Amino acid sequence: EYPDIKFDLVIAVPMSALSELLRGFNQSFEIADIVSKSIHTPLRSNILMKKPGIKTQSGLNRKERIENVKNAFYVKNSKHIEDKTILLIDDVFTTGSTINACAKALKKNGALAVYSATLATVTGE
Repeated sequence: EYPDIKFDLVIAVPMSALSELLRGFNQSFEIADIVSKSIHTPLRSNILMKKPGIKTQSGLNRKERIENVKNAFYVKNSKHIEDKTILLIDDVFTTGSTINACAKALKKNGALAVYSATLATVTGE
């Protein structure tokens, strides 16, 4: 919870287009949609994107996870995030690799600040 922060945008951690097509939905986007409505902040999609061909994180150890998503995300149109405070939503926090890689891409492309929230946390990683 971030009671003293006014977010400009909510963004969900993206899935690859193929993964989303096969699953039929992006669980992080579904969570972000609920959060966005509850804090009255716009949810934006198609800004933060995942490059094709990136392996899924499940089954990878900590070092492999960090390496796997190192440059996996990019910003499609930076004008939408410039000088914005963003709440980044993911479904599960395991090692932080995915959140960190996404936040890095957003900050590199002009986001003022990036905060994160997840539905669940895996312990023991």
